[in-house]
Amino acid sequence: MPLSNQVLIVESSRQTISDIIEEFTLINYKPDFRIALNGGHALLHLKHLHLDNKIDAINKILILLNIHTPISNGFEFLKSYMSDTTMNREKIEVIVFEDNLSDHEKEDVEKLGISTFISLPIIKDEHKVILTNFMGKENGDTSEPRAVVVSNKTYPNKKNKNKNKGHMRGNNRV
Repeated sequence: MPLSNQVLIVESSRQTISDIIEEFTLINYKPDFRIALNGGHALLHLKHLHLDNKIDAINKILILLNIHTPISNGFEFLKSYMSDTTMNREKIEVIVFEDNLSDHEKEDVEKLGISTFISLPIIKDEHKVILTNFMGKENGDTSEPRAVVVSNKTYPNKKNKNKNKGHMRGNNRV
């Protein structure tokens, strides 16, 4: 089985999730997308990958983290993630959305060991460099992106956006 790249989007806004997936497609990156509605779901996903050794089938995991998710926020995720000694951090990169961060929150995130920030849209040249450096690609993957399922809802890729409008499909859950 070939190794794949996975992007875990930790975000509660359906529109933002769709925008991010569409922007990845525009810059020709088509990893296996996973969605977590909050930091707790993201941590459970990572623990599941490690527990079942599924992490071995993944080349790299990019986590795009919104600090302000409901229930279990990004700060709780980062504290647990950084203190968990079983995580294979060599394969994982955490990037925090800086759009809604105050200066104090940004300092707190940096104290937790995260120094890479990104703002929307991600198709900016400086963000392409961050993604290319982590994913290790000059050119994007040409395979078709997979559907993303969040709480029984799926965000179809751009090709099927109008065709499936109002209908959700897929079965990949975080």
